[in-house]
Amino acid sequence: MKAIKFVILGAGLLGLLSFFLPLVKGTINGETLSFSAGDVMKGVDLAQQGVKQVKDSVTDDISEVAPDAKQSLKDLDDALDTIKGIVILFFAPSFFLFVIGGVGALRKKLGRLGGVGALLIGALGAAMSGFVIAVLSDPGVKEVGFGPGLALYLLMVGDVAAVVCGLLTLIKPDRGGKFA
Repeated sequence: MKAIKFVILGAGLLGLLSFFLPLVKGTINGETLSFSAGDVMKGVDLAQQGVKQVKDSVTDDISEVAPDAKQSLKDLDDALDTIKGIVILFFAPSFFLFVIGGVGALRKKLGRLGGVGALLIGALGAAMSGFVIAVLSDPGVKEVGFGPGLALYLLMVGDVAAVVCGLLTLIKPDRGGKFA
């Protein structure tokens, strides 16, 4: 069971690297497009910069003509923050798996607590990835030309590996030592 902590570390690393791989792919007007979570974050940052510029240019005169302008811009900025939060939340299980595997590797043992963490976090990540894969695999979504990208499948593989490693660690914890 000594390799379990490194498998969990690798599962977390695989998920973190997925941040830069195509999350969703699609075809629009015959052109194939794909974007990663990193691309989404860059796009949201650009949109927030644009919202900030518009906010700064909105004067009190415009507020008299369009009284909801400032509130609408604030709502748009809040929505963009929410999108960033969802993207970060989607990759959080991979980060925590990486931490669990890293701590186990540094301690040279992975006890039941690490196994429970890997099991629960892996299950949560697998559920999130599975849900998004199911939604993007829907015939209605495919009809429009979109589908899941490589990153979603890699996230799923890493999370399922973490669940299996968590179960194995619960059965026989890695207590370290030469003959453990």
